[in-house]
Amino acid sequence: RKLRDEMQWELKRIQRQTGITTIIVTHDQEEALSLADHVAVMFEGQIAQIGPPSEVYTKPATRRVMEFLGEATLLPGERSGDRFSAAGGLIHVPARDGGSRAILAVRPERVGLAPPGASGVPGSVIEVVYKGAHAAVMVELTPDCRIAARWSESSGLALADLRPQTPVTVTIPPDAVT
Repeated sequence: RKLRDEMQWELKRIQRQTGITTIIVTHDQEEALSLADHVAVMFEGQIAQIGPPSEVYTKPATRRVMEFLGEATLLPGERSGDRFSAAGGLIHVPARDGGSRAILAVRPERVGLAPPGASGVPGSVIEVVYKGAHAAVMVELTPDCRIAARWSESSGLALADLRPQTPVTVTIPPDAVT
């Protein structure tokens, strides 16, 4: 992994220094996002979306593109006027154009964790998987609604305090929703 990361830095340096156009074909989504100035996501020989990596990742054109480029929690919900509600009405975010039924999609790195009683959606930790620089945390909002979050040192909570059954508050910034 270390050699692969070093080679990605070196390849980007060579591209910038020489000004050459490079086409890289890979099935590694992280590699594509890190190396490219533009990404084309293809399925069955057809381009599903093309654009700068940050745009394709944060504003996927389709559910399939979103799921292909990384982890996300999908929550079915309802639109009412300019509001979208999911998780039994616990989550409210600005709505986009469309019909009354929709799916809220949010990536774990955009889901915040705060102590119980903070402003947000109350939940309970189900599981924590330590991954070094961060930890993957699964939180139950209701018996049939779970959301993935990513803990880091800057979250304001100590990793040791995030054990199964621990109450937490989940926060989702409106711009985090796809």
